[in-house]
Amino acid sequence: MRLLTTIRSYIRYVHSLLALSVFRSEAKKNVSNGCGLENNVMSGTQGERAPSNVLCRFNVRESGCEKLPCSRGFILVLTVGMIAIMSIIVVRMLTDLMSFQQLESVLLAREQAKQCAWSGIQIAIAQILEKAPKSDEKLPEADAKFKKQLFELRKIMTITNRWQNISYDATRDGIGGACTVYIACENGKLNPFVLAGIIKSEPPVSEEQMQQTGVGATKPIGNVIRSALQKYFNNKGLTINILERLAALLEKRNHETWDDVSELLEDEQLKGLGDMLFLAPDRDWALTDFFSLQHSSKVLQSWALSRSVTALADLVPTGTPTDEDMKKIGDTIEQKRQAKETWDLVLKTIYNKQMSEEWYNLLNTRFEADIFSVISYGTYRNIVVKLYAIVQRRREKKQDGTERDACVVKKIYWIYE
Repeated sequence: MRLLTTIRSYIRYVHSLLALSVFRSEAKKNVSNGCGLENNVMSGTQGERAPSNVLCRFNVRESGCEKLPCSRGFILVLTVGMIAIMSIIVVRMLTDLMSFQQLESVLLAREQAKQCAWSGIQIAIAQILEKAPKSDEKLPEADAKFKKQLFELRKIMTITNRWQNISYDATRDGIGGACTVYIACENGKLNPFVLAGIIKSEPPVSEEQMQQTGVGATKPIGNVIRSALQKYFNNKGLTINILERLAALLEKRNHETWDDVSELLEDEQLKGLGDMLFLAPDRDWALTDFFSLQHSSKVLQSWALSRSVTALADLVPTGTPTDEDMKKIGDTIEQKRQAKETWDLVLKTIYNKQMSEEWYNLLNTRFEADIFSVISYGTYRNIVVKLYAIVQRRREKKQDGTERDACVVKKIYWIYE
């Protein structure tokens, strides 16, 4: 609208300049014709011609007209100059308008992508809080509670450690675009400072010494993890001893003052892991997927080991547990079996491989999963917005005094890669 108003003003201005030019040309003709004087008028003495400048002055005085400029083309040059200036202004305004329209399109697409990313967090919360279907079967309170626990366990094993793709339809959902969601259980990750304490309490053991350990003997778990990490980083072309750096950081700073895993990158030797901070579809190990500061437990939730932990332990999860698997899981939980028995009976089938016995000391066979991390990619057109959130499930009291499950978003991180 502003551009149209400016163009109209510009046209009116040029029209005024042209009208002024015509008016002044007509005025010059009127002065010449109205005075009725020619250059051959005599100045008083017959046969003598008066100087042209005298005649010009005489004609001007007699006619009562003002003297016009003698230089021709001045108005034309002025008009062309003004047209050129106004053309430059109009072209600049058109260029700015086109640039703004392009920027506006990008900003709107980015805002739409943000909405898609936020929706991924809400989808994850909805999946975590999904309730078991109501049943008319009347069971004792203990059995009903155990059945609910099995449902929760199967749900968590189904939704974690996998990338979910959700597409939106503008007509159906009121929003266009898509989102990609990844849920991981924080209870299935290692606390870095607990691990650093384990490493510090165990003397270093060489690879040859570990291989010479007798059958049935348990190798130090710290050395097993150190060896696995070293092997993994060597395969990635990285020469970083992350556990030694953790021990050094723990000596400099109390672990209670740490807020999140990304602070590990403040160490000069760990800055090279900046590209491996968050998990991605093409990445099977990340700092925030291997370490967690959201719990202080010395053991891992065996039913929801993170992808980075399984990659380090050389495990391959099979995916959603079957009904037969759930029956075995229920039996092991009910009978409170030890980690080795649980692994041999159930987990070996789920993770598709026998785990090294050294890891058993780090496994918790009880179902205790209450903190989760969510990665959400919101996509609209060619814009991708990435979010990382920490979500905690807990029981809350309603106004009527009854309790319900709820999720609280503890932290939100925008991922820029």
